Amino acid sequence: MWTRRMYLEIISHFVAWFRGSDIAVEAYRGNRILQLEAMHSNRLIAERGLNMLDDEMAEKAFIAGENLSMADIILYGFMAAAGPETPWLNVPQRPSVGGWYDRMSARPAAKQMLKPFGSRVELAAQ
Repeated sequence: MWTRRMYLEIISHFVAWFRGSDIAVEAYRGNRILQLEAMHSNRLIAERGLNMLDDEMAEKAFIAGENLSMADIILYGFMAAAGPETPWLNVPQRPSVGGWYDRMSARPAAKQMLKPFGSRVELAAQ
């Protein structure tokens, strides 16, 4: 349930937001129809999902409770790979999500995961 919620409430809207960015326009070069006008609403929907997650995680170490789950891995993967270009994903106004992100970033597996991205996500991993 939590994995699906992360995808439906946050990740899919983040991805739709990204598809309107200058990076995506250049990367897709006519291979995908992009909806630039939907960027703003997709960001707002993703932020609403993150706000709800922040409330849900107030007493939890990880998304689904006290143990790491696929929901943590998938959401962290998207947030970390997004890098410093999307600072709105992790803001001080969401302390539970911020604390979770810090715990995830401290895991050795998270550091390994980010290596292929190089300096692009250097700031996100700190």
